[in-house]
Amino acid sequence: MPRTETPLTISELTLEPETHLTTATAPTTLNVDEQGRALRGYDAVAYLEAQQAIPGESAWSVSWQGAEWHFSSPENQVKFAENPEKYVPGNGGYCTFGVVLSKKLDGDPTVWLVRNDRLYFFLDEDVKRKFLQDEAGNFERVHNNWPLIANKLPEEL
Repeated sequence: MPRTETPLTISELTLEPETHLTTATAPTTLNVDEQGRALRGYDAVAYLEAQQAIPGESAWSVSWQGAEWHFSSPENQVKFAENPEKYVPGNGGYCTFGVVLSKKLDGDPTVWLVRNDRLYFFLDEDVKRKFLQDEAGNFERVHNNWPLIANKLPEEL
């Protein structure tokens, strides 16, 4: 499904993030698309188990925390159902660099990394590169900022 949001550059991210926020209806701690899917329908298990971003199928889905989680196989569906906390991305799937800025920006499920067995998403490759320039410092800011913004709507930030 094509996205209607326009990509941000690094300068836009720091100057105008409020114009590109993802609207989550419920729950606010998860980044959910217009259809109520987490990760835009990508398979959360595949990132950790296969090190790939693989689109899921609605035939293999789990409803968890108010979102529909789709999987690429029944095996991945079962793995998630048995231990969802293992596979849920950090920051609820919002852009990790956005959290550095105390914003909830859309995380692209094709732009990701895994650190300490936790999945993280980014708005785009440029934003991911910017984040990685000070990875340790940025992760510290993420861990400090996320508890302060986790239960707020993107529009409130």
